Amino acid sequence: MSDNNNPLNSFAATRLPWVVAAGALVLYLATLHSWISFASLPAVSHVGGWHDLPQTKQPLLYLVTLPLKLLPASALPFAMNGLASVFGALTLALLVRSVALLPHDRTKEQRQREQSEHSLLSIGLNWMPPLFAALICGLQLSFWQHSTSGTGEILNLLLFAYVIRCLLEYRLDDKPSWLIRATVVFAISIPNNWGMIGFLPLFGVALLWTGRMRLFHEGLWLKLLFTGIAGLSLYLLLPLVAVMTGSGYSFTEVLTDNLGDQKSFLSNLFSNRLVVMVMACTSILPLLLLGIRWPVSFGDTNAAASAITTVLLRLVHFLFLVACVYTAFDHLFSPRKLVKAQQVVGVGAPFITFYYLGSLSAGYFLGYLLLLFGKEDARRWQKPTEFTKALNRGAYGGLSVAALVVAALLAWQNIGAVWTHNKNDVTGIYTKWLSAKLPKVSAVLLSDGDMSPQRQLLKAELARSNRENTPLLVDTHRLASPRYHAHLAKLSPAWPALSDEVADSVRVDEFLILDKLHEVADKTPIFYTHPSFGYFFEQFHGQPENGLFRLAKYDLGGESLDKPRLASTAAGSETERLASIKSTFSDLADEAGDLQQSNFQDTLIIMSWLSRNVNARGVELARSNRPSEAEAMYRAANELFKGSPGGNITAQANLRHLFEMQNNTNPEIEFTENLAEMLSEQNLLSISQINHTLKTYGPLDEPNACLLLGQFFESQSQIRQAYHELVRATELTTTDPEPLLFVANMFVTYGMPDKTQPFIDKLRTMKQAKPFQIEQEMRLIKIETGVRLLQDDLETAEKYLTGQLQPHMDTLPGLRTLLGFYMDNELPEKALPILDLWIKENPNDIDAQVGRGLLLAQLKKFDDAISALETAFEDSSGSAKANIRSQLAAVLVEKGEFDTALKHINDALDNDPESGKFLYQKATIFMQMKEHENAIPIFDDLLALNEWNHEVLANRAESFMATKQYANAKEDYEKLQSLTPNDPRMYLRFAQIAEAQNSAAEELKNYELFLKYLEQDSVPATELEQIQKRVEELRAAQGATP
Repeated sequence: MSDNNNPLNSFAATRLPWVVAAGALVLYLATLHSWISFASLPAVSHVGGWHDLPQTKQPLLYLVTLPLKLLPASALPFAMNGLASVFGALTLALLVRSVALLPHDRTKEQRQREQSEHSLLSIGLNWMPPLFAALICGLQLSFWQHSTSGTGEILNLLLFAYVIRCLLEYRLDDKPSWLIRATVVFAISIPNNWGMIGFLPLFGVALLWTGRMRLFHEGLWLKLLFTGIAGLSLYLLLPLVAVMTGSGYSFTEVLTDNLGDQKSFLSNLFSNRLVVMVMACTSILPLLLLGIRWPVSFGDTNAAASAITTVLLRLVHFLFLVACVYTAFDHLFSPRKLVKAQQVVGVGAPFITFYYLGSLSAGYFLGYLLLLFGKEDARRWQKPTEFTKALNRGAYGGLSVAALVVAALLAWQNIGAVWTHNKNDVTGIYTKWLSAKLPKVSAVLLSDGDMSPQRQLLKAELARSNRENTPLLVDTHRLASPRYHAHLAKLSPAWPALSDEVADSVRVDEFLILDKLHEVADKTPIFYTHPSFGYFFEQFHGQPENGLFRLAKYDLGGESLDKPRLASTAAGSETERLASIKSTFSDLADEAGDLQQSNFQDTLIIMSWLSRNVNARGVELARSNRPSEAEAMYRAANELFKGSPGGNITAQANLRHLFEMQNNTNPEIEFTENLAEMLSEQNLLSISQINHTLKTYGPLDEPNACLLLGQFFESQSQIRQAYHELVRATELTTTDPEPLLFVANMFVTYGMPDKTQPFIDKLRTMKQAKPFQIEQEMRLIKIETGVRLLQDDLETAEKYLTGQLQPHMDTLPGLRTLLGFYMDNELPEKALPILDLWIKENPNDIDAQVGRGLLLAQLKKFDDAISALETAFEDSSGSAKANIRSQLAAVLVEKGEFDTALKHINDALDNDPESGKFLYQKATIFMQMKEHENAIPIFDDLLALNEWNHEVLANRAESFMATKQYANAKEDYEKLQSLTPNDPRMYLRFAQIAEAQNSAAEELKNYELFLKYLEQDSVPATELEQIQKRVEELRAAQGATP
């Protein structure tokens, strides 16, 4: 065959790839993202140095973008986006070349028509399939998105495309260099693209299928093995960079972080294997069909069977073509529909690979059909009729036109979404707006862990604007890390350094974090960039200030738990700022819904931040008796978040309750259906969902929601915030006693009787207006009894309680209340007859029988206690039996019968051998028996499950001390000290170990640390005096000044 007629030298195989690349580059540069998208944010932040953590992933991207670090901050995002466009264009060029190299000798019909060398397509329109594949791939939404935004995902796909090209090139000339290139590029891509692990089996099969026995000639397989290992060494790059740049992270930490995330990613893919299999149906499955070379005799048993086989093969190829094209349009079974928000969470690469494979297959299937209709069977003895030729020409031309029309429709469908997403500059507009709100002086800006994108965007904006007095941006969720404190102290003198012992620990506790915040706040203003909640807000409160929330200290020595209300001037300023927000972001809010439908989340995420912010200001205004301003805030919050299917749920709830308080029955606003049901204890305000609800929508100002939030904060021991919500609930409803009962009981529980009395008075008034249910009546009596117990004495409280319960002693609630009082106050002798009465009424109550046994044990009536527990054991079933055996063991230990106790706990373990609770109890029995050598192996087993179990570590350390294994004991205490570096008990143990090891300097150092962190009243005076005397002796011995 002459060179002119050789498909390898055709326009489709040689020049078309570059024509497509040039066209794609022009398109992608024209639609390039204007700044930073959420998809590109992680990659751009690492290159710009705006990420909170050192780069641990995508080492190849790190190498490729290393020169971009020299660019000014304002040019960096554009350069990253432009680089993605180049990668996208090159990927399409490889796709065109690969489609042109696909063999068309798979079926008998193809072999009868295609006689060219290597069976490459030689019809007149042989450029159409490669072009069609490039158009379907390049105009697909995910590919277009990542080719116009510097996410790094297109680099991964470029490597994958090159591997396929190498395998196809090897088929033509059998040069081993193609297989070596394919192997090394595939290996390099694995550390950079976790999804490539999933394709590893397919790559291995492709190598064997393509290379066949040649792989084992001249040691080729060894070359492939070593080049693969060399490529995988890229895993080591970022750990080395982290060590060499002094990031504070070790080589092992960075490597294990990457490998751990890769493992989690692959595990997640495996758990969603059904979704992956569905996506594979239009990507990998077509390739399997393409890889099969059907024998001539396939289906050729007779004329009818041959005709049916021919029709079926044509139909299957056509249906696969339709399926691949359908997927590119992102309808029902496309990766973009099946995997939500892939561009935000950063798992887009393997799914773009599926689109690429689908486009490759689509190009092949189109070539197959064009070959059948565009070229006659060279070996057919009967020539086709003119009518058949006309049909074939029509189908040939129709397919070509249809392919171009399909590509045009795909472009028309996607260009609007791509243009809007890339050109609305929502991230740039938002960060400019936010940076304009920052104080002109040095400040500290706090934001929670889920707001990491906001911090990175703000750092990028501050870098490109060259702002003076750049604020220190702090991730509150990382403040438990001593290493993070060191990082902050290095960045800014506003952040104080930790003491040496805390800096060397594993975590910083909440109290020390609060101390640091107070220290910072004394010198530097602290702001939150968004509404928040948590333990910070027990000692600080957020004051809206110029679009931010300034942290102000509470008067911790004062009597009031109330939060200051907004001043009138502040309320007026909030209204002005709302007008600014609406004028800046209203048009973007209108676009958010349509973009969300195309799975572009950037605009909607930023609208959610603004909506939450505005809703929080509305709550502040409502609680400051500014209902009209609050209404405007709630309406705006819902409008800003209208792109979300339900809008801002909490803003709607706040607005609806505001209307109810105003008796507004015609609010002219459509509320989400089932709003009350959504904001119930079973749904968005369940314990597992409250955090997510508040972080997504912002705070609530509706009575039932405030009650649930108050209960949630109380469960977290965040009493001030619980008080705010519960008191607000009492303000919003005058008929429901639940908020009053809960807040009153909370103050009794925390020993604040003076704060309880006003709520008791309100409850009494409410009870007079409408009698309580008996359960509510019992709760009120219990609260009033608790106040008397705190203010007077136990006898007075008991007398009051029995008097109040006299009319109710024939009811179960009355019995339960009296029984609870006696048990809470450790009066087992009085609780026992009440419990006996309860059991008489409820003889099948196993818990009551067990409780009776434990009460008898408290009374030292061990034989009766054991008898009661054995009766409960006989009446119980299932796991309850093992628990009762455990309680029997505890009573027997108290009685001193250790061997019998061990028998019971061993029986419990026979029933539940994996129970950590039973194993721990067994170990502590050995400790009480002074058999520490038997306890230590059990503690070892428990720590193998959780090496940071505080209780187990402490007990093992005590066993090591008892057996004089001081080095091991010190190791355990060091772990404990790293968790609680300001716990004086650890330093006391270190001093005792040092004394045992005759290390006077170490002993003195640890005694001094013990005294430093000691609260004077926590140690008996005689013991403290002995320690102080020992310190003086050690100082004198070392010639130190006392």
